[in-house]
Amino acid sequence: MRALRTHTSSPNVLLKELIDLSIQLYLASFGRLKNNNQKKRNMKDQDDFVKALKSVLCEGASRKILDSVSSPVGRGVTPEMRDLASWARNLSGEDLNNVLCLIEKGIDQTVFGFLCVLDGVRAIEPMGEKGSLQLRYLGPEGTKVNLTREEGEFLHDAYKGLGE
Repeated sequence: MRALRTHTSSPNVLLKELIDLSIQLYLASFGRLKNNNQKKRNMKDQDDFVKALKSVLCEGASRKILDSVSSPVGRGVTPEMRDLASWARNLSGEDLNNVLCLIEKGIDQTVFGFLCVLDGVRAIEPMGEKGSLQLRYLGPEGTKVNLTREEGEFLHDAYKGLGE
């Protein structure tokens, strides 16, 4: 994980680094985050998958990220993280809301970009002939649902449609 530069003179650079670091922290801890209020989901189609992604990855994530940055725990807290925590705790109400908004936008763009990759409209391979990605949901009862586009909507379009 990249360390935050403490000698920067630009608040914009510091804010960008905070957002980058926040996204890294969130994605690194994704497997450990649990939402005890989640309802049992049956994945029937692309829309269910996209709604589940938005619910699990996006809702409340910016607050969780800022909370973890403001109050880092554990033995591996670096001096850079302590500096960042001090900075985050001293944000004004308006600045705090702006940081939360930027983190939300970063998470949104990350999820959208990942769905573009799954849809095959954003390349992850070098120039030349490309392969394709396939995503399937295998339910606990043995159900199988193809979540990549065959004739339906692209996942990234369905995701953007949730915010409208």
